[in-house]
Amino acid sequence: MNDRRQRGIWLKQKRKKEHRFRLIGRTVSYDTEVMGFMEEHRMRRLTGVKSKELLIWVSFSEVYIDDLGFGKITFANPTRISKTF
Repeated sequence: MNDRRQRGIWLKQKRKKEHRFRLIGRTVSYDTEVMGFMEEHRMRRLTGVKSKELLIWVSFSEVYIDDLGFGKITFANPTRISKTF
Protein backbone atom coordinates (compact mmCIF):
# COMPACT_ATOMS: atom_id res chain seq x y z
CA MET A 1 0.00 0.00 0.00
CA ASN A 2 1.55 3.28 -1.12
CA ASP A 3 -0.52 5.89 0.70
CA ARG A 4 1.14 9.27 1.21
CA ARG A 5 -0.78 9.81 4.45
CA GLN A 6 0.85 6.74 6.03
CA ARG A 7 4.57 6.88 6.89
CA GLY A 8 6.81 4.14 8.23
CA ILE A 9 9.05 4.75 11.23
CA TRP A 10 12.04 2.74 12.38
CA LEU A 11 14.04 3.42 15.53
CA LYS A 12 17.21 1.50 16.27
CA GLN A 13 19.12 1.87 19.54
CA LYS A 14 21.98 0.02 21.22
CA ARG A 15 20.07 -1.09 24.34
CA LYS A 16 16.49 -1.49 25.50
CA LYS A 17 15.20 1.51 27.40
CA GLU A 18 12.49 1.96 30.00
CA HIS A 19 10.63 5.20 30.62
CA ARG A 20 8.18 6.02 33.43
CA PHE A 21 5.22 8.21 32.40
CA ARG A 22 4.33 9.79 35.74
CA LEU A 23 1.11 11.41 34.51
CA ILE A 24 -0.50 8.03 33.68
CA GLY A 25 1.53 5.98 36.17
CA ARG A 26 2.95 3.49 33.64
CA THR A 27 6.40 2.20 32.74
CA VAL A 28 7.05 1.63 29.03
CA SER A 29 9.86 -0.47 27.54
CA TYR A 30 11.36 0.31 24.13
CA ASP A 31 13.20 -2.61 22.47
CA THR A 32 16.40 -2.18 20.45
CA GLU A 33 14.23 -1.85 17.32
CA VAL A 34 10.88 -0.04 17.26
CA MET A 35 8.88 -0.02 14.04
CA GLY A 36 5.42 1.09 12.95
CA PHE A 37 3.35 3.24 10.63
CA MET A 38 2.18 6.76 11.41
CA GLU A 39 -1.03 8.35 10.20
CA GLU A 40 -2.91 11.43 11.33
CA HIS A 41 -3.61 11.01 15.08
CA ARG A 42 -2.66 7.29 14.93
CA MET A 43 0.30 4.87 15.01
CA ARG A 44 -0.41 1.37 13.68
CA ARG A 45 1.41 -1.98 13.51
CA LEU A 46 3.75 -0.90 16.27
CA THR A 47 6.44 -3.39 17.33
CA GLY A 48 9.08 -3.22 20.05
CA VAL A 49 7.01 -1.28 22.62
CA LYS A 50 5.62 -2.78 25.85
CA SER A 51 3.83 -1.42 28.90
CA LYS A 52 4.00 -2.86 32.40
CA GLU A 53 0.54 -3.78 33.70
CA LEU A 54 0.52 -5.09 37.26
CA LEU A 55 3.40 -7.62 37.15
CA ILE A 56 3.59 -8.47 33.43
CA TRP A 57 4.78 -6.69 30.29
CA VAL A 58 2.08 -6.25 27.63
CA SER A 59 2.90 -5.44 24.00
CA PHE A 60 0.77 -2.89 22.24
CA SER A 61 0.41 -2.41 18.52
CA GLU A 62 -1.66 0.74 18.12
CA VAL A 63 -1.80 4.20 19.69
CA TYR A 64 -4.44 6.74 18.72
CA ILE A 65 -6.31 9.88 19.72
CA ASP A 66 -10.04 9.76 18.97
CA ASP A 67 -11.21 13.19 20.05
CA LEU A 68 -8.60 15.95 20.12
CA GLY A 69 -10.77 18.16 22.33
CA PHE A 70 -10.54 15.84 25.36
CA GLY A 71 -6.83 14.97 25.11
CA LYS A 72 -7.47 11.24 25.61
CA ILE A 73 -5.01 8.71 24.20
CA THR A 74 -5.78 5.02 23.62
CA PHE A 75 -3.32 2.11 23.57
CA ALA A 76 -4.39 -1.20 22.00
CA ASN A 77 -2.60 -4.55 21.99
CA PRO A 78 -2.58 -7.00 19.04
CA THR A 79 -5.78 -8.69 20.32
CA ARG A 80 -7.54 -5.28 20.26
CA ILE A 81 -7.85 -5.01 24.03
CA SER A 82 -7.34 -1.32 24.74
CA LYS A 83 -6.95 1.18 27.55
CA THR A 84 -7.64 4.92 27.36
CA PHE A 85 -5.94 7.60 29.46
